[in-house]
Amino acid sequence: MSQKVNVDMECGYGPQPIWVTKVGENLYRIEDPNLLWAYEDAMYHDVVEAWPQIDDTLLFQRVVEKSSWRCIFPTLGPVFWQSEAFELYLRHIEAVGGLWHIDMEGVIFIYMPPEVDFDPHHEAHKIWNRLYPNSPL
Repeated sequence: MSQKVNVDMECGYGPQPIWVTKVGENLYRIEDPNLLWAYEDAMYHDVVEAWPQIDDTLLFQRVVEKSSWRCIFPTLGPVFWQSEAFELYLRHIEAVGGLWHIDMEGVIFIYMPPEVDFDPHHEAHKIWNRLYPNSPL
């Protein structure tokens, strides 16, 4: 069962609320596609070792097992982001079993399960061309 806990990555941001599932003694699977995990090379569905602290915060130690999920950082221009196509793109990501997260600087992180063949730029162009057939992206 997932629970939201504060995890300290010791990366200068202080403890951050993260959804995790306890999978063993001091072992947790990340259930939250939160950007701050990326600073320690930990991503969605990785299993990490974290030690409980007196204040109930978990202190991150290391990645124990990498997830088979892929993390994709597509470069999509502002014309696409500000269009109706972007909302359809996000819905398509979810429909095929993926997750997405946009950080504070506007970078989109897409997480895809291993069985899903997903090319972020190809999918963006397909949606764009369906909505705007005579307008290049």
